Amino acid sequence: MVLAKKRCRYDSLLRNELHPQDIRPTHALCLVGLSLSLNVLADIKQKFSEETPSECDALVCSYSKPLLVEKFELAKLLRDSGLRTDIMHEPVSAVPEILEHCLRSNIESLLVVFSKEEVLVTNNGVDHGKMTFAAAVDRLKKKTEEPLHK
Repeated sequence: MVLAKKRCRYDSLLRNELHPQDIRPTHALCLVGLSLSLNVLADIKQKFSEETPSECDALVCSYSKPLLVEKFELAKLLRDSGLRTDIMHEPVSAVPEILEHCLRSNIESLLVVFSKEEVLVTNNGVDHGKMTFAAAVDRLKKKTEEPLHK
C-alpha cells in the first residue's frame, strides 16, 4: 500500500501567529496542509493518460546467444538513421514475452539478432521475417518517414 497523501491541521499555529493588530475574522480560521508524493501523482497521471510515452522506438536483443558486438552494431545503424534504440544485453529465450513487453511499453519495433547479419524484425506486432541489418534499418526508416495521413 502506498501512502498517497498526508494531512495536518495547523489551527493552533494560525492562532499563535495572529497579532493583536490583525483584523479578527467573523468566523473561525482553520489551516490545513496537504502533502502529495510526486511519484504517486506521476503514476496516477500515467495511468489515466491515453498513451504511455515510449523512451525508445526500437529494442534490439538476441536469441539464446549474447551476440553483443552484433547488437551494438545494429543499434548504431538504427541510431544513425534517427531511431531511438535500446539494447537488451542478456539473450532472450522467449520472443513472445519480449514482444508483449514492447507492446505494453509502446515500443514500435523489436529486432532479434540471430547471427552477424541476420535479424528478425517485428514492427507493431507484425512479423516481417528475418533480413540483413541493412534491410532492417531501411524498413524501419521507411516506417518513420511515412506520412501520418494519406
